[in-house]
Amino acid sequence: AFSGRVEMAQMIPAVAPPRVQGKQAEYALYEALRARLSNDFFVYHNLDFLERDTAAEGEVDFLLVHREKGMLVLECKGGGVRRLGGIWYGRGPGGVDEKMHNPFDQAQGQVKKLVRELKARMAGSFPAQFPFVTGHAVAFPFARRADMDLPLDAQQETVLLADDIPRLGEWVEAAFAFWRRSMRPPEPLSPADFSRFQRQVLHPELRFVPTLGARMMVEADALARLT
Repeated sequence: AFSGRVEMAQMIPAVAPPRVQGKQAEYALYEALRARLSNDFFVYHNLDFLERDTAAEGEVDFLLVHREKGMLVLECKGGGVRRLGGIWYGRGPGGVDEKMHNPFDQAQGQVKKLVRELKARMAGSFPAQFPFVTGHAVAFPFARRADMDLPLDAQQETVLLADDIPRLGEWVEAAFAFWRRSMRPPEPLSPADFSRFQRQVLHPELRFVPTLGARMMVEADALARLT
């Protein structure tokens, strides 16, 4: 019997981005991912990270994580985007086209940097082989599919358009299936280890709690310097 309970993707953070100028595409994609993916998907929005070995900063628009299927980075582009003569242009706030980075290069670079940092943090506590199929894609939620020739660094499975939103679950399955072709699928983490990976590695809770001991340590140091 139907219980009335709707299973949706688990979103982190649980609050959608503001629906303001420049963020409408991210808002629309956030809501679509939440509504159209099952609750065994974890979707991280605006995930920032910092590589220890290189001090390289990174930011992922959307990171889709599934214990068995893998990990997919989604770069989201909302305004008008075009590629002319090998150069990418995006529509700026004033309606003027401005040069931009290749969004497929951006997505690919972010997933590689993120995986390097995750591997470093998992070393010694998790299986030696990285336990996720990884891949990247670019989302244009406000663009329609048309007869177009994709650049050599893209395939239909790595481009999400407005036409794909109604069947978003199928599109995500196809994207993961595409990236599985490039590697031997690893053994997935157990449910307990997957939960530990999320809590300890991917998105740990952070709490800095003032303590009496810490305060006394600082005050003792100040007293020592004064005397």
